[in-house]
Amino acid sequence: DEKENLTVASNLPMVLHKMERALATSAMYPTGESSWLWGELADKIVQKYQVPVFLLNCGWAAATSENWSKSANGELAFNQYVNKYWPNQQPFANLKNSLQYLASHTGLRAVLWLQGESDAAHNQVSAQNYEANVKNLIDKSRQLFGYNMAWNVARASVGPRNEWADLVIKGQNDILKNVSNTFPGPELDTIQNPRPIAHGHFENVKGGIQGLSLAANAWMRTMVYISQCKVQSH
Repeated sequence: DEKENLTVASNLPMVLHKMERALATSAMYPTGESSWLWGELADKIVQKYQVPVFLLNCGWAAATSENWSKSANGELAFNQYVNKYWPNQQPFANLKNSLQYLASHTGLRAVLWLQGESDAAHNQVSAQNYEANVKNLIDKSRQLFGYNMAWNVARASVGPRNEWADLVIKGQNDILKNVSNTFPGPELDTIQNPRPIAHGHFENVKGGIQGLSLAANAWMRTMVYISQCKVQSH
């Protein structure tokens, strides 16, 4: 069932597949369930800079900052929604495999970090712990790739529940203050808030708020930072 799918975690080596233009309904490799806001963002970058754009979506449903940090340390991360541990070092395995099997071929300009909803909804995470979790993830990913790649960190916490949103946002701001080569992504809590009740995510609502488009525009306004980062091949 749908909940059980949250524990699926392949650990097979990634292959650089044939690239083709993504559509709105395209699954964004390796784990994106659609092109979501990233497809629209890519179009905007192409239009402005007249360069090809290659985006990977390594996101993992329901993952908290602690899940990312623990799996980056080689530990099993616990999925609180289905009360099971993810196998195969997920969710970090998605980022690790992308860096080792894909970014090493294509180069890498930046990691776009958009996470915080699960922490704000369920975990009563402190700002200090959030910062420490994500800093550890950044450090481990840079060690793995052998390069101090840039991270663009969005301020994001809004979901179906937001009890600890202020602490998550403070943690994200503290990362930007204290972790080297990190840059401010958009402040996404100002967009389509509250989110659609059915799923709690950005959505282009027919005849209503165009949440995905607004979020893509917000990311685009931060692209000045990414355009200044040197592309690194490994």
